[in-house]
This record gives sequence, C-alpha cells and structure tokens, in this order.
Amino acid sequence: MYEIYFLIFLFGVLGFLFSRVLSKLNTSRDTGKFKNIRLSYSKYIMIISLVIIISSIISTLIEFLHLNCPALNGILYLGQ
Repeated sequence: MYEIYFLIFLFGVLGFLFSRVLSKLNTSRDTGKFKNIRLSYSKYIMIISLVIIISSIISTLIEFLHLNCPALNGILYLGQ
C-alpha cells in the first residue's frame, strides 16, 4: 500500500516541478496573451500538485500510524 502512496507522491512532485519550469520558461516570441495563459496553467498545475503531495503524505501517515479516529476512518472509507 505504501508503494501506491509513494507513486502518488512522486506524481505530485513531478507535477510541481513541471509547473515551476513552465512558469520560469522565457521565450522571446512569448506575447502577453500566451504568457498569461502559460502562467495561469502553471498556477493550476502547482495547486493540484500540492494537493496531491499533501494528501499522499496524510494518507501515508494515517496508514503508517494506524490511527483509529472515526472521522478519519469515515473520510478514508469515502475515498475508496
């Protein structure tokens, strides 16, 4: 089970790095319109990647520590 969480974490890290590269790209032919679109997409990718990273860390901690909290168990049950 930890392997799946680790792969999800790696996917989030790669997405985060991709968003950073996308926001730092500087081309001479980049006009204002396309630059704004590129920056907005990089923000969305970064937000989604951070959510993936945080959720995979929380899921790993819950699984590793064997937390027995009814609220967390309900959230995990809904996520399956």
